[in-house]
Amino acid sequence: MIAINAVLLPSPQLSHIAIDLSNRIKNTSPFTLNIVDRLPHISLVMGYTDDTISAISAIRKISKKTGPIELRVAGIHRYEPSFAGKYFFEIRLETSKKILDVQNELLKTLPLVRVEHPSQEAFIRDGDEIIDPAVLDYVGNFKNRSGDENLVPHITIGAAEKDSSIDDVKLPSTITIPQITLCQLGNYCTCRNIIG
Repeated sequence: MIAINAVLLPSPQLSHIAIDLSNRIKNTSPFTLNIVDRLPHISLVMGYTDDTISAISAIRKISKKTGPIELRVAGIHRYEPSFAGKYFFEIRLETSKKILDVQNELLKTLPLVRVEHPSQEAFIRDGDEIIDPAVLDYVGNFKNRSGDENLVPHITIGAAEKDSSIDDVKLPSTITIPQITLCQLGNYCTCRNIIG
């Protein structure tokens, strides 16, 4: 069983901006985005699966049917209240009918399973890293929190002090993403490894 995330990987331009912003707050954040194993991403559906092959097949089929997805960039936002005791910043994107339709199809199609006590081994970890209990719960309850038109598309940048400001950057007004990608999650819902 693994923890998965159906994601949209942003344009190279927006990915570089997200990585630069993440590096600015790396001293207070539990992770720093990069292009290798903590990829900037927009989460559509998270959960646990014991059928990776069917999950990859579903992603490919839905991605092909959907085609490119265009999203408007809304700006930089700070989560309120804190998550796992930290104040996370994000690049927020506008919700659209198309992205909600894609999410609903993914929720119906992906072979997700309910897990009472998720295992640390479902996640990619660095050495003896312990996955935060809030992350275990968030992934398992993603559908309840962010499904059914509750999706707020965003790229998590990292955590900073509550009164920090990182909004002094020029963002593109729109991005176009060619396909849906499947990744295995790490701590703080990072996209650690592309699996399909």
